[in-house]
Formats: sequence, C-alpha cells, structure tokens
Amino acid sequence: FSLIHLRNLTRLAETGVRIVPAIPAWYHNPQTIEDLVDFVVARALDQLDIDCIPLKRWQGRSNDSLKHSYHDR
Repeated sequence: FSLIHLRNLTRLAETGVRIVPAIPAWYHNPQTIEDLVDFVVARALDQLDIDCIPLKRWQGRSNDSLKHSYHDR
C-alpha cells in the first residue's frame, strides 16, 4: 500500500465506508486454491447480504483463551 492509498482508505473509513479487502484467511485451514477462492467470494457476498456458502463468523476470543497472555506460554 502506498501512503496515498492509505490516506484514501482512512478518509473512506472516516465517512463510514466498510473496507473489505479480498484477502483470504488462513484460520480455516484451506486445502486448495478453490477453498481460498470460495472464502473470498463468500465474504464478498456476505457483505452484500447474499447467503450462498455457510460462513462461521468469528465471535472474538473465548474467556479461556484470555486467561493466559502470549508471554505466559
């Protein structure tokens, strides 16, 4: 990202625009390129309120995971 790009993204975010980059996540352990494509497409469709592929929304960290900090491990 260039500084100009980041400034433009900041301006958009400040006006309430939802910025949703087409970046696949790795936490669902994709096995194929198709898994990655499905994930990105499903997220894009989800932003448009179109249900096509069941998505599991992240609900934040559980209380159990908050008991120990990264440095305690």
